[in-house]
Amino acid sequence: MSKTKKVLKDIIIEQLGIDELPKEDQDEIVAGISGNVLKSITLAILERVPKDDRPKFDKVKEKGDREEIKKFLQKYVSDLESLVEEETKKCINEFRAIVASL
Repeated sequence: MSKTKKVLKDIIIEQLGIDELPKEDQDEIVAGISGNVLKSITLAILERVPKDDRPKFDKVKEKGDREEIKKFLQKYVSDLESLVEEETKKCINEFRAIVASL
């Protein structure tokens, strides 16, 4: 598991207060919410990449070289871990608001 995915999982578990649940249940819940969180993180990253550089990013992304992608994004996202944490918390708060309104 990558460091970013581990951070994401840990934040979701902490923010939802599910750390006392069995690991299998935690994994199921994390899997259910992580798709939306990843979309939010991706959008936040893309918002930081200038429009003129997005075609360059697409080319780097197509190559599939994680290190090259990371190097490219570091120009625009200085602290990926903080961004992941911020976007994860935002998504979880939105999730809580939806659940509370039901």
